[in-house]
Amino acid sequence: MKRLFLAFLVSAVLHTTNAGAGYADSNAAIMQARSCGSWFADRRSPDAALGNTAWIAGYLTGAGGKDLMRGLDRQALELRMDDYCRRNPGSDIENGAGELLRELRRQAGGR
Repeated sequence: MKRLFLAFLVSAVLHTTNAGAGYADSNAAIMQARSCGSWFADRRSPDAALGNTAWIAGYLTGAGGKDLMRGLDRQALELRMDDYCRRNPGSDIENGAGELLRELRRQAGGR
């Protein structure tokens, strides 16, 4: 499962970087402002959904380390963000990823 998720993450990064420098730069710059409404709208587009989920995976890995991601795959991340955005429709993806990070740290023993 770890290998599958790692392959997914690498392919998402490569896809984003191959899309052109302008797209990659603007995507990275605006991701923090993406609303929960955009999260659900983007789920209709495979490329947008993949980009959002890859951003969250990168955020969690960067902030918590790869061990924190153990046992999570793309579907698990998407379901957790779906749940967060249903409970907090006025929030954004960055806040949802932050809440998920805190939850994962608690589950890992408070790291």
